[in-house]
Amino acid sequence: RLQRELDVLDIEGVFPVYERAVECGVGANEPSVDDWVEAVGLFQTQMGRSDKQVVLEYLLSMVLKDVSVMIMIEKWPVENGEVPEYKVAVVDTEPKKLAKMARYRDLSQDIVDNYLKLHPHLSSQKQCYE
Repeated sequence: RLQRELDVLDIEGVFPVYERAVECGVGANEPSVDDWVEAVGLFQTQMGRSDKQVVLEYLLSMVLKDVSVMIMIEKWPVENGEVPEYKVAVVDTEPKKLAKMARYRDLSQDIVDNYLKLHPHLSSQKQCYE
């Protein structure tokens, strides 16, 4: 649900916002740690959705799409049986780069184009389903 809330526009809606932000100089540099902290804080309070905020929320959603959680469970013998031990690792949590926005747009379009080649009858479908 969080990923969906961060990615309300998807790349097709975010990319024009990103281009506008770059033209204004807002998206010219990669976000700093302070930018990310501010973006998360603004998202949590639902205050102000500047172009920069919209783009950073999209990039955060991309992190959530990419992250992996690995859980290892082992049993350890004790006097009265066994006790499970859990180890958890979270990987691929790096912030995504603004420089990859065009790549995300192109990849999304390739996915849509290839899907429609496989299912041409769906190209006339007007309704989106989740």
